Amino acid sequence: MNLDLLTVLWVTLLITFLLATAVLAVAWLGRADDGLVTWGWALLFNGGANLAFVLRLAEWPATSIVVSSVLTSAAIALHIQALVRFQRPRVPAPPVALVWAPLPLMLVLSLALVERHQLRSVLNSSVWCFQMATLAWLAWSPRLSGPREYGRQLLALSAGGLMLVFAYRVGLFIVADEWGDPLVVPPRIQAASYLVGHAAILLSTIGYILLQKERAYELLRQQATRDPLTGAANRRTLMEQLERSVSIAARNRQPLALLMIDIDFFKKVNDNYGHQAGDVVLCELVRRIEGRVRQHDVLARFGGEEFVVVLPATDAVGARVVAEDICRAIQERPFVVEGQALPVTVSVGVHARVPEAGPQVAGQMVAICDQAMYTAKQNGRNRVELL
Repeated sequence: MNLDLLTVLWVTLLITFLLATAVLAVAWLGRADDGLVTWGWALLFNGGANLAFVLRLAEWPATSIVVSSVLTSAAIALHIQALVRFQRPRVPAPPVALVWAPLPLMLVLSLALVERHQLRSVLNSSVWCFQMATLAWLAWSPRLSGPREYGRQLLALSAGGLMLVFAYRVGLFIVADEWGDPLVVPPRIQAASYLVGHAAILLSTIGYILLQKERAYELLRQQATRDPLTGAANRRTLMEQLERSVSIAARNRQPLALLMIDIDFFKKVNDNYGHQAGDVVLCELVRRIEGRVRQHDVLARFGGEEFVVVLPATDAVGARVVAEDICRAIQERPFVVEGQALPVTVSVGVHARVPEAGPQVAGQMVAICDQAMYTAKQNGRNRVELL
């Protein structure tokens, strides 16, 4: 099949502008401020680069070379900036020079080498290859912990594909025999590379939008399962996790332990220092408890200043050890709020047993653990009681 370069350019130009319009419309109507607008502008710049390339076929080669080269570099830089904006603060931003320095470099190369087509093409394509490598690296984010989202994988794959397209073009320009032709690459190969490049741009846009959707879903999931202040699991999630843990423990005949933790005299903190100080104390309390439990244990805010920890495969002795360790972690170092040191202690109720299966068991265990905590309060606070 013969590929007509001019036809390919007009088709990809139309698709690019339609895609950019759709992305910008979604971003503006949804009032998004997480890089989607920047990604839309990147698509417009990419379309502008295609339009400028058409000028080369219309016998305006010098203007076309400079404008299309700079716009292509600007489009990639905007793609990178959109991803940087979206990923903050999860992924450290690259140096600003790494993102934007290719633009003036591209302008200088295009102007200085406007008549030296092969050398300019080799250097320009090398710069674009470097920019796409930067985008692929940011998309994959090697330092990012946890599994990669599907959108991130697709975006990294697409950016890597474009990087290979530019690297391939560098190789073609190096081995070309015609140094004086503004279209060193034969039109058929040029058209094929444009098709592959724009397919990669389309896939990368899909990946970026999918990444946004996946993050929105994750935020909704966190809002449904997490306490918005402390980040601990909420009460609903606690009961779901506890019922699951009861079922597993009953099936495997393993012990299951609960801790009910309540801050002593928390009302005085709010009355004397304000509710914002109380919020700081709650968040710091969660941080310290998380430092004393295992990764697979469940920490949840039960209500107010009460927190529950679910300890799977833990007997009464082990649960008491964890509870006393938490008490020491809270008491040994005052909580600092706006420069003031606030002494904080907690009372902890502990309940552990090999549970039987049943729909009421989880609620019964929480009630017993709650009673143990109130016993700790009655016996002087800042202590652990086991029932």
